[in-house]
Amino acid sequence: MMKKLILTVFALVILFSAKAQQTVAICKQKYGCDIAKINLSRVEIDKTLGKTNFLVKAGKNAILVLNNCNSSIEEKRTMQQLHASYGGKGAPKQIKLFDLKKYIKDKGCLVAPCPNTTKRISFKLTSPEHSGTGYFFANLKSGEAYMPNAAFQQFYAGAEDFAGVKVDAFFRNNKYVSYMIDPEGKKFKTDMPIGTNMSAIGNDAKNAEKFKKEFKPTGKKRAHLNTADFQYEYLGKDDEGAPLTFWLGPSGNVCLPQGKFDAWGFWNLGYIAVDGKTYLVAEISGSSFKVQVTNVSEGTYSFNPAGYQSIN
Repeated sequence: MMKKLILTVFALVILFSAKAQQTVAICKQKYGCDIAKINLSRVEIDKTLGKTNFLVKAGKNAILVLNNCNSSIEEKRTMQQLHASYGGKGAPKQIKLFDLKKYIKDKGCLVAPCPNTTKRISFKLTSPEHSGTGYFFANLKSGEAYMPNAAFQQFYAGAEDFAGVKVDAFFRNNKYVSYMIDPEGKKFKTDMPIGTNMSAIGNDAKNAEKFKKEFKPTGKKRAHLNTADFQYEYLGKDDEGAPLTFWLGPSGNVCLPQGKFDAWGFWNLGYIAVDGKTYLVAEISGSSFKVQVTNVSEGTYSFNPAGYQSIN
């Protein structure tokens, strides 16, 4: 009797283990989806994806959808419908052995928390209005970019408008905040809302969708600064229909939080996420201008805002 009970329990364990397999759709736009089964528990899958209570909370028949570094859950459409929605023809291809952890690693998806240390980003701008070199600090932890007066003076060297004026400038909370000291030593602070022709303020999902729709990879690549890595070209148009080119490079140990699209700095340099992977915006160029990152290094800064009078 005991032997039969043990065998029954053992059989049930095998049964439930088999039922615990997770269906995965590995999809690519215009090509459709492959289908696979993995034996990882949903807790293990969420850990691998870096998403807490993601698949764990989904229905028992949910399909895990992978599209590069983007992961989502499908609970309404069938596998065939999902395959067709990605442009697939015929039946989805079956993958017998699929390694989720290897897929995430090979795609370069950053699922572990990044240190997101403060970066000093040096750049060069060329345009009819002004050309110059400078630098700023990108601080993802504080959600701000900072250009100290030394960098401001370097960039605007020779410009009469800023003769004798000290300027420390920040991008923070969707505002351009400048701290100025005039030639007489008076301190002023100004706050000005900002906007770009590439993003809608505060709407990461819309911005990510817009970038993917309007900017396409050309397949061109080039060396990234003085490293063995590469930058990749994306071509699109600005809001006025003029050609606009992005070069995206590796982000190093910087990764944007899940769902966050951008961390803009000065002249729209900074970091963006495409398909869940973070890139450095290494260059933006149009018909009459080019702004290009020339170096990225670790950095620190401090600034004392005491004594500045707001004039807004």
